[in-house]
Amino acid sequence: MFVQEVKDHLIHKIIPFWEGLKDEEFGGYYGYKGFDLVTDKEAVKGCILNSRILWFFSNCYMLTGDEELMQHARHAYCFLKEHCVDRINGGIYWSLTYDGKPEDTTKHTYNQAFAIYALASYYDASKDEEALKLALALRDIIEEKCKDEYGYLEAFNISFVPEDNEKLSENGVIAEKTMNTLLHVFEAYTELYRVTKLDEVGDSIRFMLDIIADKVYNSKEGRQEVFFDRTWHTLIDLYSYGHDIETAWLVDRGLEVLGDPEYTRKLSVITESITKNIYDRAYIDHSLVNEAENGIVDTTRVWWVQAEAVVGFINGWQKCPDHMEYLDAAITDLPKGDKSDEIGEYDFIYKGDGEAWLKLAYGLKARYTMRLLARSSSKDADLQKILEYVDKSYTSIEEQAAFSIYSATNLNPLFDFQWSRDGLAASKSYADKLIERNDPRLRRIFCIGQGKLTENENAVSIQVTGADDPRFLMADNGTAESVKYEYNTPIFVYSQTCPTLLMSYHELLFLKAEALARLNRKDEAANALKDAVIAAIANAETGVSAAFNAPTVKSYGGVKETTKAITATEAEEYFTNNVKPLFDANPVKEVMVQKYIAFLGAFGETTECYNDVRRLKAMGEEYIKLDNPYKFPLRAPYGADDVSANPNVEVAFGNGQYVYTDPVWWAGSSR
Repeated sequence: MFVQEVKDHLIHKIIPFWEGLKDEEFGGYYGYKGFDLVTDKEAVKGCILNSRILWFFSNCYMLTGDEELMQHARHAYCFLKEHCVDRINGGIYWSLTYDGKPEDTTKHTYNQAFAIYALASYYDASKDEEALKLALALRDIIEEKCKDEYGYLEAFNISFVPEDNEKLSENGVIAEKTMNTLLHVFEAYTELYRVTKLDEVGDSIRFMLDIIADKVYNSKEGRQEVFFDRTWHTLIDLYSYGHDIETAWLVDRGLEVLGDPEYTRKLSVITESITKNIYDRAYIDHSLVNEAENGIVDTTRVWWVQAEAVVGFINGWQKCPDHMEYLDAAITDLPKGDKSDEIGEYDFIYKGDGEAWLKLAYGLKARYTMRLLARSSSKDADLQKILEYVDKSYTSIEEQAAFSIYSATNLNPLFDFQWSRDGLAASKSYADKLIERNDPRLRRIFCIGQGKLTENENAVSIQVTGADDPRFLMADNGTAESVKYEYNTPIFVYSQTCPTLLMSYHELLFLKAEALARLNRKDEAANALKDAVIAAIANAETGVSAAFNAPTVKSYGGVKETTKAITATEAEEYFTNNVKPLFDANPVKEVMVQKYIAFLGAFGETTECYNDVRRLKAMGEEYIKLDNPYKFPLRAPYGADDVSANPNVEVAFGNGQYVYTDPVWWAGSSR
């Protein structure tokens, strides 16, 4: 949801920070920067840190395509292979001096794992076979020198002779094996398997999954044990909340990459249980406490524990969207006051206003609760919850979550698609709904197909005045000719700078209207629907205005305006005269049709429109009539790369026809 915001912060703040630590003289990246932001250029360079930096720049390059970031990744890689690797005994050192000489020659399995993790990502980014060869060599070292019949030992000297595991032991014990190291070897092998699909790597992942399920996981306590002897006997009564929630999402990620249904069945119930237990036991005052030793809880808040909690709870909610409490755990830590001085311009939506973000969170809860209505065991209770969530959310259009960062160079996605691909056409099925209602949007939201412009019409397109316009031509339902620019085009495809609505005010009002209608509170539902229609038309005018004012479109002649904007008074009259009679005849149906109409635009709402159609189908309510005679897809297909890389996809779903027969789980399927 916040992809662009996060990406911008990454590009403008986080990446420059790490770029500034590049050591041009001795290689790698400086090992220490103080709270005063002064760099100690002669500090020890940790090999784990360098591995993580290599992973970071590799993934930043794959995200952005910025070649400069690949140069940084290559710089980290060269330092790792030339200095961190012990060319005589094999493996990765623990740390180096500032000028690249061995400082701590401990060989730790944990250390080898992070190097594999980084090298696998670097190989994915660079396709450098040498990096992959090194990653596989380190994997061989772990398997040959760090493994016994029970699992992975951890601490070794320079020659891989076992020694006390002081570096990964805490709480007064010295452990031969730890949950932490096992988890990160698992993480490293997951990444290595993702880029290689080697059977032997997959087998190692299964080996570790069995250990996690049968040795590390304490089914009686519902937690992961932390410190062990060689044969996996626990050494201490310790509950590490951060590592547990981290385990949940990392194991789920590994299961996703492995694609083994047997292990997914075996482990997913454990990760689900871990997430629930962490929420019930350690999520206190909107944050995660640190750990519990011998039943005594350490209430310290540690930064990495909170970070893992956000990822873990979101992962738990994605697995079980009906567990709204996980979404609550991820969002209710939003600040309750103004943070504009701390966040300001980096928050493109609310400028650091925590209360505004909290309103969005409640709006999302209303959306997701409605989406799950087909599976609800208590529909009336859930409908009442929706009304409660709506009451805690927006009160006006001004509060809606509008992602308004687009410009002449940073383009609205729909405009970008149209401008590069061309030929998007409006459908007769959609237009017929407007014609039936004499909807005023008929005169505002369609443009003449460019192929129908005459030679003397100096414009990209011209606004169609309505259904009686001689050049009103919608694409036939399912049988349209494949001719570019023949049919009318939605005006929104020209809305170059139109905001994306993460959640609109009119969507919130439609949710309220639907809930009230289903609860047979008809008068209240009618009032909510009226407000929704008026707000939807106001947003439509925003998109229309963005089309008229698009700088790129203007440079080619612009879109010619031929009709007047729809006023709030006209929108109200439209509801009273045209919508209300249809609502009175079938309240829920008209709410859904009006919501369907409202979601056309450059605002990014079409996905939720698709979700509504599927939800209604699951409930046996064909309120939104789609006249295309071809089969309706009930889910998105797996991509070709997914199918080719994971044979289990084809085994489970067949040749692709499942998209027409097998709905998503919240719309009635078991998967």
